[in-house]
Amino acid sequence: MEHAIREKLNRFSDKLLDLSKRNKMINCRFQSRSKTHFRIIDEVPDLLYKKLINENMEFKSLPPLNNNPTDENTPEFKKEIFLAKSIDQEYMQNIQMIEQKQEDSLNDAQEKALRQLKDRIRVKLKMIPRSTEDTSMEEHCRNNRFNPSFDLPIPDQSSKDIPKWNDKEIQTLMLPDTLNKYMDSIHKKYNSSIKEIGVNPLFFCFGFLEWTESDASNCKLYSPILCFQADLNKEKKNLFIITGAGSELHINQALNEKLKRAFSIELPEFKETEDNTNS
Repeated sequence: MEHAIREKLNRFSDKLLDLSKRNKMINCRFQSRSKTHFRIIDEVPDLLYKKLINENMEFKSLPPLNNNPTDENTPEFKKEIFLAKSIDQEYMQNIQMIEQKQEDSLNDAQEKALRQLKDRIRVKLKMIPRSTEDTSMEEHCRNNRFNPSFDLPIPDQSSKDIPKWNDKEIQTLMLPDTLNKYMDSIHKKYNSSIKEIGVNPLFFCFGFLEWTESDASNCKLYSPILCFQADLNKEKKNLFIITGAGSELHINQALNEKLKRAFSIELPEFKETEDNTNS
């Protein structure tokens, strides 16, 4: 009887554990249209983890691009942009093509398409021409002394002496408006999950495995390796506070199970040490 019950529970557990590419813990596409996740840049993972355990932190955007003139903040210009996004054929075609590519430079391409639309609106409204020197997000990031690489810094003796790695802000590769949209979307889904089913769905992920399902496949999958549950609170407009939820850093169980079933490979057990949690 006990054996039969255990088998039923295991089968039920398998149904709950989604090992398909729909699961973001198996196939995390950083340029997803859902605005449910994004990557951070230029932060030391070890220091960030320690701060999340002990402090309240917030996400930081890049400074606004200089190619967004202040004369585009008028109600008239904003109204024209709002309407044009749904009727301008060139803009809609560009956005559709960009989203279909699912490339790492998606945010960059979207910003460029929007900038081109704004330039057409400037001509329509007979506004003074602006400079056409477009700056990519990566260039803008480097100009502000941040490193946009996917490879985060490795901690060394000097890490604790660099202010940007020891403040309470977590750097992103997004402009203010884009970051606010992402945070609003994530916060709504976070609150909804907690209120409706009592589950905290928010995780910080450290380290990603790049892999393919077979030698013949050209489709690369990116799966988080270590996960850390977090809490998110909205203090006021565009100010979101994030901190650790009291849980420990743990292996991505979905990835571990996927690797076991597909390749008979099991991720090594992760154990926190005093160095992991103490500064």
